[in-house]
Amino acid sequence: MARMLIVVRIPFAGLGPEDIMAQAPIGERESEADAGFGAHWGRMRVELMETLNARHAGASLADVHVFLEGLSVGGRDALRIVTDMASQGSPNCKLVLELVGRGARLEQTEDPRLLRDRDRLLRDALAAPSLDNRVKARRLYEENERKLVAARDAYVAKRIDQAVEADGVAVLSVGPAHDVEKLVAADFHVTMLPSALPLNG
Repeated sequence: MARMLIVVRIPFAGLGPEDIMAQAPIGERESEADAGFGAHWGRMRVELMETLNARHAGASLADVHVFLEGLSVGGRDALRIVTDMASQGSPNCKLVLELVGRGARLEQTEDPRLLRDRDRLLRDALAAPSLDNRVKARRLYEENERKLVAARDAYVAKRIDQAVEADGVAVLSVGPAHDVEKLVAADFHVTMLPSALPLNG
């Protein structure tokens, strides 16, 4: 059986800690947007579990490695961050904890240096003292963002290749700007989730 990569596509682009938080918690009084967001994550969870159960028949997920956009640490530090975000209502992190509870391994995903470079460029774009400087800083951010996303994708693809053993599974939770699935080794079978467009188009 070939290695497998399941890409859980987060329906927005992250810009910081929210990369791994996957937006704000859904409260008791949901707006239409919140309801659509909750429905998206509900469908995503069902599809992911069906895909994993088809391969594991309800058994332990010990051969599953979970990679999360924005997560630049591993081990206990990674679990602490994800647990904290889940307690704040992140459906993304709740899903990750469900996988970890079944034996999956949470992995360091990103290169901290590349995330620091992105954050520095973004801060410069937001904190420029004049409109002219902000326009220039924003243009610089957009030019460099494409390069940084490409470098981040290459790093994540390498991490997946190194961590996932023969016949193993990687679950990657990542935003729409990323194309890691195009960079993984040829022996990975790639499944994209959700399999259909979001309910709201």
